[in-house]
Order: sequence, then structure tokens, then C-alpha cells
Amino acid sequence: MEMGRWQFAGVLVVLSLTVGRVKGQSEDSLQLVRAFQAYQAGRYEVAAATLQPLFEEQPVFQIRPIEGSVAYWLGAAYQAQGAIEEALNTWQQGVRSALTLGAVDVQAADAYVAAVFQQSRSERFTEAAFFYQLLLRIAGTPMLPDELQRLRRHVARMIFLLPDVLQQRIWTRDRRFLPDAGARLMQWWAQQDPLPATPLNERIVEHLQRVAYAEQHYASDRTESGLDERGIVYVRLGPPSRIKKLDFYSRELQQALRRLRRSSGNALIVSESDFAPGELWLYDRFVPGGPYYFLFVYDGNLYRQGSVLDLIPPHLRVGLDGDTGRGGAKIDVLLEVLRAVYRQLAPYHLDFSDRYIRVDNYLGQLEEIRIQLERNIGGELYTQDKRSDNSALVQQEGTPFTTEGTPDVFLRSLLAETEREDALNRAEMAVRIPRQQSRWLDQKPRLPVVARVARFLRTDGRTENLIYWAAPVGALLQDLAASTKPADFLIDLQVVRQRTDYRVAYRTSQLYQIPSRLSEQGPVIPARSVTVPADTGVYHIALQWDQYTLAQREGKWQAGEHLKTSVARFDSLQALRADPAVLEMSDLLPLWYDPSASDTLPGRPYPFTRLSPDVPLALYFEVYHLTFRPDDRTRYEVAYEVRRREDGGLLRRDREVQTRSSTVYEGTSRTAREYVVLDLRAWERAKELEVVVRVRDLVSGQEVSRSIRFEVVRS
Repeated sequence: MEMGRWQFAGVLVVLSLTVGRVKGQSEDSLQLVRAFQAYQAGRYEVAAATLQPLFEEQPVFQIRPIEGSVAYWLGAAYQAQGAIEEALNTWQQGVRSALTLGAVDVQAADAYVAAVFQQSRSERFTEAAFFYQLLLRIAGTPMLPDELQRLRRHVARMIFLLPDVLQQRIWTRDRRFLPDAGARLMQWWAQQDPLPATPLNERIVEHLQRVAYAEQHYASDRTESGLDERGIVYVRLGPPSRIKKLDFYSRELQQALRRLRRSSGNALIVSESDFAPGELWLYDRFVPGGPYYFLFVYDGNLYRQGSVLDLIPPHLRVGLDGDTGRGGAKIDVLLEVLRAVYRQLAPYHLDFSDRYIRVDNYLGQLEEIRIQLERNIGGELYTQDKRSDNSALVQQEGTPFTTEGTPDVFLRSLLAETEREDALNRAEMAVRIPRQQSRWLDQKPRLPVVARVARFLRTDGRTENLIYWAAPVGALLQDLAASTKPADFLIDLQVVRQRTDYRVAYRTSQLYQIPSRLSEQGPVIPARSVTVPADTGVYHIALQWDQYTLAQREGKWQAGEHLKTSVARFDSLQALRADPAVLEMSDLLPLWYDPSASDTLPGRPYPFTRLSPDVPLALYFEVYHLTFRPDDRTRYEVAYEVRRREDGGLLRRDREVQTRSSTVYEGTSRTAREYVVLDLRAWERAKELEVVVRVRDLVSGQEVSRSIRFEVVRS
């Protein structure tokens, strides 16, 4: 007998029972085999009754060749009987029991995740998201075949969300996981967390909800992910704004086909079953840069992204010779089919409406010619010509030609144009459409907070981060204007500092009571700031603001109704260099300049990216590790350069203008604290500003620089 194996953190774990229970192991193994046979025979109640005593004693027990623990098979037996709650509890206990042994029960965790989201058990989302991360974390470690298959399916349902470079670091072309795949997957998911201050990664929950829906509605047994291409798009972008299922048995099309058969006598029959089912998905909201559309065509096995021509029966797309009866008949039918297709697609995108107008106008011209000929002949036109009905129409002597030539010429032109434009549109949208789009934060009103971060070096050689932020007063107060709630409210700021791999290294929070009278002081609340303790290396900072009404309970003021949320991220920050032999400089801290300020800074932080010329702007910075001369003094030059893009006027292009200035300073400390004041009124035509500050140590010859950008507005 061989005991089962689980993987955790790259370590192969072999679970075994105590040495003194050899007889017990044999009996337990026999019971598990009997239960498995009962399960395969569909006798789920017998399987559950057989497994329950063994589960209570050892949920993680497993034998080969049966893959799956007692917990997994007992839960599966409950699920097969419709006892979902018992199944979930069983799998949950099995995964937790394995974790106490430093292992991951892959089958039980996978079954729990699938059932929770298929059943929309929102109270279990947190646990299911945790189990999902357990599964991804072990990608790249040795595991059993069934475990590997389950994990591959999970990754196949998310790999298309990742950048190409990261995909290549997860698995090879033949789908073999690379050794550090699990760590990279976990790091990527940590980056996607929309609410970093909460313990739950809501983006994972959103992803698994989409996967569960796609699995129920867009499943395919022909892909590794178990989804067709509709399901892939659904997982990427969420539900579309509109879905149009194409109808090839419309009244207009059938009438046109009957008329063609009656007037030309051709026997070409096209039925609804000849057409490939198609769906148009439109994304005109939520996804930036839209609208976007996806045209899906069923190829006999599954839905794939395709073009309009993929909707047309193959036998209609060949032999389009207007000089033969059958070829001409195909042309007539194909023109009507294209009009029917574009008539359905036209309301959804200009790509289709323009083509519909062109086809409809052309067929309208043919109809006018038909009517004119019938009047001249004095009755209904019946042609015995070997060519098609429409070809004969435009060839009649004395009859005006259509503006776009004979039907075969027009159709070939239209088909070539359709194929070319569809290919170009698909290529363009493949570049423009984001790989993935989260809508989690759309569920609550957004608080328009602006924030910046500035790094400073402290005496212990570590980097400290000053985060300063502000928000428009109008946006803060608008929810309270027509309310009986207290006029004051609270803002709860949560700050998370993460290590290079996005593991949380530090958390802090601050509460700000914002009085309504702030509306009398200006359009925005005065900038607030918070200092995040020092760090070294590469790190990330995530912030979350939550606005609440101010409620009084039992005589104490506290957070009431949640109103709005805002988040911000500063990824891949690099700690400042602490080497005393290397010249270093802080970030530029923009200030609303006030020379009378009583604190250590000549003004208050200015967190906005937009400036108006009347803003008295100063840029504060610190310089570290200046070199002493023999007389124990430092000498350094501060130069700043303003690069601005100016409005060239109505008939001229914008122009780039640069202004430079420099000053030499001396001091008695290796650290210098300086600021530069900018008078924006001198640049009245500026639209954008980039300020570059350079410091050159005139003793050591070293140089360091920092820059900052602003948009200039006139109000």
C-alpha cells in the first residue's frame, strides 16, 4: 500500500498513520476501497455511510491507486445526493486538516472552490478564495496526475489575463509548470487586489464568480480551460452590455429567397441549418476606450471569435461566377444573406452599419431597375437567361447600370473589403482592449482622492515615505446635502506597505473627522499626510480611503453608513541609497508656498497633478551624503530646468520651451534641505510642465536629479 501525497510550498509530504496501527491501516484501506466502489456504482448513501467513521478519525487518509482523500470522496458522495452544505463542510474540514500537517488537499480544495461559486455561497467566498490561493501556490511542485490536471485547469482559466512575459514564466508551451510558477501567480493576484486594506482579495472573488458563470453557460470539453472563447471573454471583461444572437430565418430574408426562386427559377435552396450560429457581444460601458465588439461563430465544435464571412455557409462562398446559372444564383442569395446579417448587426457598431447601407442601397438600385423593366414589359419579369435574375437585370439593353457595377463585381468587392476590414478591426481591438477588466469598485461610489508619495532618507539609513492627499469638498458633501444625517463625517485611511513579492509588511490606519464647514474654506479639504515607516529594497504602498457618515451611539461618535471608497497604489518604489559615499536626493515635494509657515516646511503639501498660474508653487527636497572639503564645508550646485509645452495658438503647433537656472551653495552639514519657488504667471501659455532639479556635489563631482510633472489649467 502507498499512502497519498499532497504538495505544500514545494515540499513533498507523505501522509502516514502511526506505526502501531498496521492492522487498522489495512481495515481503513479496505473501507476506502469499498466506499469508492459504491460511489462509482452510484450508491452514494452507502459510500457516505462507509466513509463517515473513517473521516471522523482521519480526514486526510488516502490510498493508491485511488486519488483523493477520505474528505474529498465523502464530500463528493454528499454532493451527489444534493447535500451541498454537508459536502462543503466536509471538504472544508479536509483542507484544514491537511494544512495542519503542512499539506494541501488539492481535490478537496478544488471541489470546495467550485461548489461555493457555482452555488453563490457568498458567506463562504473568503474561505474559497483562500483555498484557491493554496492551489495556485503549489504550481510548479511535484503532484499526482489528477491534482496536476485540476491545477492546470485553474491556471488555464486565468493565464490569458496575464502579460505575455509573465505567461512565459508560468509554464512552457507544453503546459509544464516552471519551478517558481506558484510564487509568480500569487504575486500577480496580490497586485490586482482592488481593496488592499481588507484581508480578502476581492478581485479573486470576482474572477471565480465569472469562471463559475462561464462554466455554466459557455462550457466546452474541447479546451484546456473547459470554456469556449465566449467564456474566455466573459472571464476577462465580465458580462457584455448587450448580446445579439443572429437570426438567419428572419421574415425579410425568407421572403427575399422565395422571390429569387420564383423570379429566376433557380433551385438553390438555403436553409437555416446551413448557417453557423453566431453571437455579437457589445461592450460599450465599463471597459475604457470602447465601444468594443466580439463576433463569435460556432464552428461545429465550439464558439470562436470570427468574422462576418464565417457566418456564411461555405458552399455560398465559392463558385461565384455571374456567367453561370448556379453561380449567379449564389450571388443573388449571398447578397440577400449579407443584407440580412448586416441589418441585424448595424445597430451595434459603425463597422456594420456602413456595410448594411452599402448593400441595402445596391439591392435597392436593383429593385428600381426591376420595377422599371416590369413597367416597360407590362407585367412581371421572367428571365430565361442562363445568368442570375439580378445579373440579367443590369445587363438588359437600355436599362441603367447600378453605380457599383454588376452583382458579381459588387459582391467580390464587398467580400474582399469585408475580409480586410474585419481582420484589421480584430487586430486593432486585440491591442486596444485590456486583457482584463475588474468592475468590483463600480459597485460603490468613488471618492475622488488625489495622492502623491515622496521618499526621504532618515539618519538610520532607511527610506521613509511621506504620503499626502486631498479631496474635493463638493464630492465629500454631496451625499449629505439632502439628508438628515449629521453634517460631519469620517474618512478612514488604511495604508499597507508590501514587500517585493507583495506580502504585507506593515499596516496602519488613520481616522479624519471632516466638518461640513470646510466648504467655506475652499473647493478642497486641506492636504493631509501620513508617514509610512522606513523600508529598504523594492516595495509597494497601497492606500484605501473609506468615507462614512458620523454616527452617535451610546454617547460616542463613530463611523456610520459607508458612503464612498477610493484606492491608490504606488508600485515598485525603490528605497533611497544609504551608502554615505554615494550622493542621494529625496523626491520633489510640491508645496503651496507660504513663507510665513511656522512648521519646518515653507508651505503645505500640494498633492494635485494640475496647476493654475495663481498657485504659489514651491518644490522642497533634501540632499544626502555631500562631501566635505578640507575646511569641513560642503559646496554644491542646485540647477533646475523647466520644460514646458506651450499653446501655439489656433494655427500653430504646440512648442516645447525650456528654462534653466542654477545656484551654488555652501554648508556645514552632509545633508542639505532646499526648496525652489516657481512663478507660474511667467508662463501664461504653458499647458504642461516638467520640472527637473539637479544637484551636483562640487567636491566629489557626483550628480543626482529628480523630476515632477504638472498639467497647467487656467482656472
